[in-house]
Amino acid sequence: MKTTRFGIIGCASIARRAFIPALKKCSATRLVAVASRTRERAREFAALFDCDAVEGYDRLLAREDIDAVYIATPVGLHTEWALAAARAGKQILCEKSLARNLEETRRVMETCEASGIAIFEGFAYQFHPQHTVLRRMIEEGQIGRPVLFKAWFGFPPIDSPHRYDPALGGGALLDAGTYTVHAVRHFFCREPLRVQAILHHACKLVEIHGSVLLDFGHGQSAHLAFGFDNMYQNTYSIWGTEGVITAKRAFSLPPTFSPVVIVERKNLRKEKIIAPCDYFLEEIEMFVKGFSDPTTRRKWREDALGQAQVLESIRESEKAW
Repeated sequence: MKTTRFGIIGCASIARRAFIPALKKCSATRLVAVASRTRERAREFAALFDCDAVEGYDRLLAREDIDAVYIATPVGLHTEWALAAARAGKQILCEKSLARNLEETRRVMETCEASGIAIFEGFAYQFHPQHTVLRRMIEEGQIGRPVLFKAWFGFPPIDSPHRYDPALGGGALLDAGTYTVHAVRHFFCREPLRVQAILHHACKLVEIHGSVLLDFGHGQSAHLAFGFDNMYQNTYSIWGTEGVITAKRAFSLPPTFSPVVIVERKNLRKEKIIAPCDYFLEEIEMFVKGFSDPTTRRKWREDALGQAQVLESIRESEKAW
């Protein structure tokens, strides 16, 4: 396989802690350069990861020795730089959430499709094998027929100003809630029929926490909760006709951590320990194998649009209260 040469747009914590270390481990990729709005920040990252430092995202996109980019800016800047990357002919792996709203997501998808460029919305958590194990256990009938999907993801306040700035795509929905929406869409493998949401702003310009009820038809539904001012929660459960199965550490976990899947039935409780996995590495390997395939590119676009549509429906539902 040809080596894919990567550039990084934005020196965010997630890039430093998770994505770039995984990229450096991948045999099919090479980190070429890191770009920041300031020369000092770019040099700091470049020194950590032995690559070129670039001041300005546009300068990185102008380079001919970069095939693909990872966008790790605040959400409010994703659209601008995804559009620029597509026009520059770079394949795109963009950290979630892909854009602030459905209209922006459509603009990005249309431009990428017209430019023959792949774009993948980076929900890396889904590549951890615990989710495959959990689904297999359900398919084996260990909890009967799934009826309710419940997910909680939230954390105490973090000193991160962009999380509270609507212009930068702040708010608990696009940051934490988006994981829970993505997880239930992929679990049921279809889009919800009805959405009802409550979003709490607590005197802020963005929502601080929220709850969502989704109807998937066929007697199946979901309850999602997320927030910026909660005790830490990072889990989902599926309640079935004969039991409950839970991923205790679902959306965020270190690559050395062994998560636990718990099955509970009448008079029975059993735990399955899953081997550690660097799911960012799994995501990168999937991306470089798939971005040249037109069918795969179309599936990625459709999934990102489906995600954006549900998030849009959540906001519209909340306005109707």
